[in-house]
Amino acid sequence: MLYQVVESNKNAFNAGSKATADITSIAEKMNFKPLYVHHIEAKNNIFSKIVNQIRYFFEWSQLYKEVEDNSVILLQHPFRNRQCNREKNILKLKERKNVKVISLIHDIEELRNSVYNEHNRSEFEFMVRVADQFIVHNSKMKEWLKDKGVGESKIVILEIFDYLSDSPINEKNFANNIIIAGNLDLSKSAYLGEIQNVSNLNFDLYGVNYKNNASPNIAYHGAFKPEELSEQFTSGFGLVWDGTSIDTCDGNTGNYLRYNNPHKLSLYISSGVPVVIWKEAALATFVKEKGIGLCVNSLTECAELISNMSKDQYDEICSRVNEESIKLRSGFYSKRALEEALRRIQNI
Repeated sequence: MLYQVVESNKNAFNAGSKATADITSIAEKMNFKPLYVHHIEAKNNIFSKIVNQIRYFFEWSQLYKEVEDNSVILLQHPFRNRQCNREKNILKLKERKNVKVISLIHDIEELRNSVYNEHNRSEFEFMVRVADQFIVHNSKMKEWLKDKGVGESKIVILEIFDYLSDSPINEKNFANNIIIAGNLDLSKSAYLGEIQNVSNLNFDLYGVNYKNNASPNIAYHGAFKPEELSEQFTSGFGLVWDGTSIDTCDGNTGNYLRYNNPHKLSLYISSGVPVVIWKEAALATFVKEKGIGLCVNSLTECAELISNMSKDQYDEICSRVNEESIKLRSGFYSKRALEEALRRIQNI
């Protein structure tokens, strides 16, 4: 029997919730039965937090009873909230019911290093302890896990996150426009404070926490739900960038691109948009091999490459992007990784 633990948070409205929801949907179509653990955003008082923990205690106890012997259970890591009775019951499932665990990793906080704390350290160590198979973003993350002592035979590479969608793909127009979608908070992505200094590029911004940066080459279009975004993109390139500078990706968030598969890249490809990505990012290899965008050292270099590009060259890139879009919209990469993890577990 196949199961998956699903953290249910109805208040979630961000790319992260889209990523986990898509994995849940893809796994369910593969007959992973959802087992729900509900979270309600606690008000800033002790009573609300206690109520949540009581709910966790009973839901994890019920979850343990429901799972059959010799089953496989999919966990999406990391769990974002402390949950009373979770670790105890996962260990009981492994020890008493011979349950195998697939851990699909969304983030590794030690690598991101912006909110790494005792909870995140403990969460990672427990994941390594219980997982029989890991699904990781890419080869760079795989090598990092191997350095942490995880055996190569336990690691499956996802390659890229899928992005389920049935929204129509608009035909893209060639233009020197750069799309930036996501959290526009300058404290998270300080490079946004410098984009007005990039000559020969126009920037189309979509997302939350935008602070007005009056400049003729910047247009803010508002915040949209994930399923609504693709219809907004009509031209140009989607940017995968982070850090403090337009000249390189630096700092904790910039360095994380060396290991992470940013979900916004999947958003762009699913929407039929060619991408621009930092040349040292882990996913730059994927972009180059698939021929679906530009790999650059700086945004100034990006402007130069686009200025020397023809419409025919842009249309050829769009054609290859659309081929990949079909895969991402259907869950191709997640399904392939889950199938490989199951095959390996069956051979244990």
